[in-house]
Amino acid sequence: MAYCTKCDCKVDDYVYPAMWNVNQYATMWWRCLTVPTVKCTQGFHGSFSHTDTLSHALDFDVPYGKSILAGRSGVVVDAVGRFGAGGSREIFRTKANYVVIRHGDGTYGRYFHLRTVLVKTGDSVRQGDEIGTCGDSGFVNGPHLHFDVVNCVLSETSFFTIRFEDRMVEMQSCFALFSCRMKERISSTRIYFASCVENDVGLDWSSRCILCQRGGDTSFIEKAVVAQKNNASMLLIYNNQPDEGLRLIGSQHPESQNCRIPVVFLTLSSGEFIRKILDENRDVYANLSVNPHFKANDSKSFVKPISMPILCDVFCNPLIKTPGS
Repeated sequence: MAYCTKCDCKVDDYVYPAMWNVNQYATMWWRCLTVPTVKCTQGFHGSFSHTDTLSHALDFDVPYGKSILAGRSGVVVDAVGRFGAGGSREIFRTKANYVVIRHGDGTYGRYFHLRTVLVKTGDSVRQGDEIGTCGDSGFVNGPHLHFDVVNCVLSETSFFTIRFEDRMVEMQSCFALFSCRMKERISSTRIYFASCVENDVGLDWSSRCILCQRGGDTSFIEKAVVAQKNNASMLLIYNNQPDEGLRLIGSQHPESQNCRIPVVFLTLSSGEFIRKILDENRDVYANLSVNPHFKANDSKSFVKPISMPILCDVFCNPLIKTPGS
C-alpha cells in the first residue's frame, strides 16, 4: 500500500497518481487530494468509468453551484452550456455541459458536468479565472467535476469552410474515427447532396464532395463505403439531433479499416445551412484541411482524445474556488 508524502492517508482512498514527463523521463508523485473542502472520488484507472482513453481522468466531489476555475491559462476552444440536469440513463451521455481550454503546450483541459458555463469559444482565460459552476449535467449520479487533460479535441481535428457566391463560411467539424488521414488540403470541391444508400452505388461522384445526413438504415461507415465506391473526393455527414454538437463517430464494421476518403462530421445547423443553399440551386464548394492545432494519435483511431497523466500541483489546486476567495 502506498501512502501520501504529505500525510498518512492511503493512496487508494484519498490520493491519486500524477505523472509529469520531462525530456522523456517520468517521475511519479503521490499528492494528498486536499484541494480545500474537496475530495477526489475517482482517480486514475478508476474502475467505474476512468478506463481506456479516460484512464487519467479525475472526478472531484464538488458542491452543486460552486465556482470552477481554470487549472491553466489558455484559449477556450469549446463551451457548451445548454443542458439541464442529467442522470444515469444512457440518453444523458451526450448531454453534459463542459468547457475545453487549449494550453500553450498544445494539450487541452476538459471540465465536464457543469451547471453553468461562463465563457465562450475564443475567450482567453488565465489560470484561476472562473469558467463555470459545478453541476450534474450529463451522465452522472450526482454533482461533481470531471477533469482531464487530453492530447486533442474533436473541434480542432479538421478545418472546414464552404464558399458560395462571394462568401466564405467556417464551420465546426471533426474527422470520423475511420476517416483516412489527409496528406494535402482539398480545395474548391463542389458539394452535392445524396442519401448515400446502397441504391446509390454505381453513380459517378468523381471529384465531388458528398453531403448526407446521419440516421436512417445506413450506418456511418456504410455511407462512407457508398461514397468511396462512387469515387467521391470526401464525405460530409451532418447530425440529425438538434441538441447535439460534434461527436466522435466510428464503426465496428470491417470496412472501417479500409476507408480511403476523408469523412467529416458536421452539426445539424451546419448541414441544414448547406442544404438550404443547395435547395436554392446555388453552387457550394468545400475546402478541407487538417486543423493546425491537431496532433494525431499513432493508432487507426487517430482523432480519439486520450487522457494524459498530469501533475496535480500544476492543474488541480486552482480548480475549485474556496470560500471567501
